[in-house]
Amino acid sequence: MNDKFKYAPGKPGFGSKGDDGSAGLQGLAMYFTDLNPITQSTQITQRIITNFVLWSTSSDLLPDGRSYMRGDLFFDNEGKAYEITNPVTGAYEFKLASLNMGGYFVPLGVNSDNGFQRYFNSNNSPKYIIDNVYTAAGAVNYTESPVTIYGISPENFARVEYSNVVFTLGQNRYNPFTVYSSGEAAGLDDNKSIAIVRDASHNSFRIGNLDDTQNIRNVNLIFDVSSLIHTRQPGNYFTANTPQGSILTNYEIKANTLFDPNFNSSPASFTVSMATTIATINWNLLHFTGDADVTGDLYFYEQLSPGTFRIDSSAARPLIFSNISSSGTINITGLISTKTYRAYIKMSKNGWIRNSATKEVFNGILTVSPPSLSGEPSAGYSFTPKFNVHANSTWDVSFGDATWITNPTLSGSNDGSIGFALPEKTGSSRNAVMKVTLSNGLSQSVAISQKGSLVPTTFTFVKGTSHQTPPGMTPPFATSFDASCLSQITATGLPPGIVFDVSIYFNTNYYNYNTVPNAVYFVEFARAWRNTDPTPPPYPYSKKFMSGAIMPSVPGGASGTLALTNLTPADFPLRIYMQLSGSTETSPPAIPPDYYYFETNMECTSMQVFPKSGPGISDEYTNFGTPTILWATNSFA
Repeated sequence: MNDKFKYAPGKPGFGSKGDDGSAGLQGLAMYFTDLNPITQSTQITQRIITNFVLWSTSSDLLPDGRSYMRGDLFFDNEGKAYEITNPVTGAYEFKLASLNMGGYFVPLGVNSDNGFQRYFNSNNSPKYIIDNVYTAAGAVNYTESPVTIYGISPENFARVEYSNVVFTLGQNRYNPFTVYSSGEAAGLDDNKSIAIVRDASHNSFRIGNLDDTQNIRNVNLIFDVSSLIHTRQPGNYFTANTPQGSILTNYEIKANTLFDPNFNSSPASFTVSMATTIATINWNLLHFTGDADVTGDLYFYEQLSPGTFRIDSSAARPLIFSNISSSGTINITGLISTKTYRAYIKMSKNGWIRNSATKEVFNGILTVSPPSLSGEPSAGYSFTPKFNVHANSTWDVSFGDATWITNPTLSGSNDGSIGFALPEKTGSSRNAVMKVTLSNGLSQSVAISQKGSLVPTTFTFVKGTSHQTPPGMTPPFATSFDASCLSQITATGLPPGIVFDVSIYFNTNYYNYNTVPNAVYFVEFARAWRNTDPTPPPYPYSKKFMSGAIMPSVPGGASGTLALTNLTPADFPLRIYMQLSGSTETSPPAIPPDYYYFETNMECTSMQVFPKSGPGISDEYTNFGTPTILWATNSFA
């Protein structure tokens, strides 16, 4: 009967040879393997085909002559289940199952930008992270030391990093902990890392990047915190034996009021002023620090040169007022008006010292020569140096809003010189004020002017031919007549980009040559247009200036103005058309020789140019420096 269960485990099969089932199918089975089903699939496949056990170190066949069946399962060393799908070819497949389905970690549900997922351990509460333990002692209770730290036992910390392995490097012995690194090429990116080790010989933790020869690699450590507090053991002040490079904190100093931003080195109450031979100093120590425990010593001295001072003729030494009151005023007499004096307060707290700003006082000596600079050429020019400065203190120079003065060069502290450059100037002249100011506020202003260069431009008037209708005043007597003239203005030398306006002034005159009064009227017309105008514009000027009796031998006339705006060089030549119409208002006289005989005259008297923008414009001349243009028509009757 035992033969019927020869192929157990599994359900016995029954064949056609009899009840004992000896020829039936064998039952399904489950196996384990130490081979990797992914990287060692060839070995597993061969063992399935030949019915060898799935252990890499074994050369045994399956027991009792058993063979692998379709549906048999095997598990790898990670607990993953695989099913044999074809024992003849050795084929198998992963069944999406594992003996440790619960896992050790739970996904947090947060992905990084690069697709990495974050996990935490599956312990219910609290969530302990897996510790980092580096030891050669095997099982070790690394949570026993220290018993507590910050009042907390190590097992209650979120993470413990433990290392008791010692590496010896020369005279140094280190316990290694963690390396943070982004280096990629050995020997080339060694400075892209930082490590935490413990110096076992001195019980010191070190953070940084030290090479094998004790050279520090180029790694910076920055603490992005709002307040960095360094705690010392009580009584551990700085001594002669304090190691080099130790950090000094306000635990030793205890003088926070002397540090920025608590300290105000120059409050408004700290003043030094000087009359002819008397200096007056005012102060209030509370305005420097706000700390009543701060004491002060007042220093007053004559400034001879940097690093040299004195208060009397017998010794080069300052005048010191020790432990001055919290606030007060001191007058120092017997000074020399041409000397420079300085004062400052040295404040102390717990042995630590902070100086106030140094106040300088003197009557001031300042001479700048030459006192002015005028008529310099319009072309670019550099002055190095141009001005000499004589002073008894340091000074500075400003040019106001004259940004066209460039490259200022200053030399000397008291007696010195000033130079600068003037770029080329076209058009009108320009002016600036250079101001030299001493440290006590005494100043001297120097006027600077640069003449401009005018662009030579010529306007030419070309007189047109006069026309008169009717051609003569002989009988039959004409009762009306017209006179006209078409003239032209050209311009040469206008710079490109210039824009300006033009006003043209003209007169019209008449004279009655008859021996009796004549009743007539005159109408004056005028228009001007540009070369760029497609057609002549309507008359912008029309005036009836005479209507009535004109006495014999009495002249008369009228004047007018034509204006063109926003002219450019392309608008030239300009054309000017003038017309005078006259008509009698009474019938002709009955008896010759009293004819209607009048002499008329039309003339342009002047033109003015009003520049608006562009290069070479002079604000001093309305017509670019050329004389006013006069021209006239022929007299005609």
